[in-house]
Amino acid sequence: MTTFFDLYKKGEASGGEFFEQIIEKTYRHVLKNAMRAIDCGASVGRHTIPMAECVGPSGQVFAIEPIPQLAEKLKKLCPTNVEIISAALGNVSRDDVDFFYVKHGVGHGLSALENPDKHPAMQSEWANSIEVIQVPQCTLDELVPVSHKIRFIKMDLEGGEFNALEGARKTILRDRPFIIFENGSQYSATTYHYNPEQFFDLFFEYRYLLFDLFGRQFTRDQWNQPGYPWYLIAVSKFSTDEKYMRESHSDIVQAMK
Repeated sequence: MTTFFDLYKKGEASGGEFFEQIIEKTYRHVLKNAMRAIDCGASVGRHTIPMAECVGPSGQVFAIEPIPQLAEKLKKLCPTNVEIISAALGNVSRDDVDFFYVKHGVGHGLSALENPDKHPAMQSEWANSIEVIQVPQCTLDELVPVSHKIRFIKMDLEGGEFNALEGARKTILRDRPFIIFENGSQYSATTYHYNPEQFFDLFFEYRYLLFDLFGRQFTRDQWNQPGYPWYLIAVSKFSTDEKYMRESHSDIVQAMK
């Protein structure tokens, strides 16, 4: 049997693509015809287009991408059941925020940073390719019509996921969607100025449980522990999604080649 350590090393060796394959495998299980989903941090459409296939012409995918060049490319690539929204996500709306676009890191960018000079990206090999652009910032609650029940949310916001999840409170409490999001634990918490207690309290308030991408339940004890992929799965307590995570997800991941 493949161990969790083996799965983690496989993900690292693939440059993260194995983790992306698990994400796709998961939403292909969750999403059905005529459902609605949100791809937050759509980038080049790696997940937007397969999600659109899953929900079919009568379904809908909201693809949120703040980098204007990528948003324009998505408009050309995506089918008609995808709505492209060019904005950053956060816990409040603003007309313009500073967005730190890493031009040499495809799809990478960070929004509304305090003390940006102290961010690790500014000290990395990408530092000379960072361009500060102005983009609007929205909350998910404002972007999603109340009449549109959301079944699935994927978030890859380079550390800004916690703020975006705060800004999705009404949507999450109303629709109870299956959520997969990038989580850099202490790295992201330090960058966006929150702490582990605030992180776990948010999901307690939402009545959600957390699992890692391989299907292990994720609690305060696992915060910042090595060997965990930078993606978490959040599911509503006592739901069929929780049942799936407890009974099926790990086996599906183990069976992947």
